Amino acid sequence: MPIPFESLLDGRDFPKVDLKLSVRQRMHLLLVTFFGESRYDEEFGSSIWEHDFENISNVTAWKDNVSKALYDALINHEKRIHKIKVKVEIMPEEISDIRFQHAKQIRKKLEVTIDATLVKTNEYLPFTEQIYISPISLD
Repeated sequence: MPIPFESLLDGRDFPKVDLKLSVRQRMHLLLVTFFGESRYDEEFGSSIWEHDFENISNVTAWKDNVSKALYDALINHEKRIHKIKVKVEIMPEEISDIRFQHAKQIRKKLEVTIDATLVKTNEYLPFTEQIYISPISLD
């Protein structure tokens, strides 16, 4: 991501990609992809987007379910890591617009933290991503 096609067309060697960067890019892609979006693998993606508009009544259970689903997705789709730990936190994000003093945008922000180890080198690989979910609401 992205593939440098000019190197291939010019007959040059394909540039090597850093393993850590490649795994992190795949984790990001897995998080931001919803099920069915990839035409090559209908099960590639995360369940975050299936719960995007839910009214969360039990935050702890919701975070546990999303963490478990992300863990399962990583186990199934990223074979270059192991010893995976996933943590999900939900935070409200409030954005005020100075032009309209009474209007506020409120969204839920997920902070996803993944701790894993690279299989090939046994190196620790931390990953953190912030994702905005749920619709914007105005006061």
